[in-house]
Amino acid sequence: MSDELSVYRYQLELKRRSRLALRQRTRDGWWTGTAPYGYTLQHHWVEAESGRAGWRHRLMVDELRAPVVSLIFAWNLYGKRSERTIVRLLNEQKHPQPVDPVTGRARAWSPAVVRTILKNPVYLGYVVRDRTLRGVDQPPEYWTWSQQRCHRALVEPAVFWAAYNRRARWVSPTPDTDTTGLTDQGREAA
Repeated sequence: MSDELSVYRYQLELKRRSRLALRQRTRDGWWTGTAPYGYTLQHHWVEAESGRAGWRHRLMVDELRAPVVSLIFAWNLYGKRSERTIVRLLNEQKHPQPVDPVTGRARAWSPAVVRTILKNPVYLGYVVRDRTLRGVDQPPEYWTWSQQRCHRALVEPAVFWAAYNRRARWVSPTPDTDTTGLTDQGREAA
């Protein structure tokens, strides 16, 4: 029994260290994962102080797809268009489709893809993680943010937060003057 307990404790410790390392990379502005729509990955070889050299990634603007991100936010916020209507407009106007990260092929626009774009704070120019906990969306004050902007923003803060807050379950139906929800943490106010 004690061997099983030792293994369990070891696994918990590895999980904790991994989580801490990912949070630190986020604070340092390194991107982990595939690039979101509107960005591509720029690879950097980093010699770490701890002796753990390796590849790190920053986001660079995809000049072909980046304008589509702003358009999606504008259609949603100012045009009050639904995700399905936005998909129809994207297809009708033949905007560049998202690329499947595994196959590298274009994949169809869908309401889920549009929703993912509208909910992703990466478009503010920051690296952000911990937006969900066990599959449940978390309020922005629980997210881990990079310490500064790490890549070019594709959406103005006021536009992002207005679109985001329209669908967030923890936002009051009566809006206040602070549309960012983050001014106390030093992020841009709307």
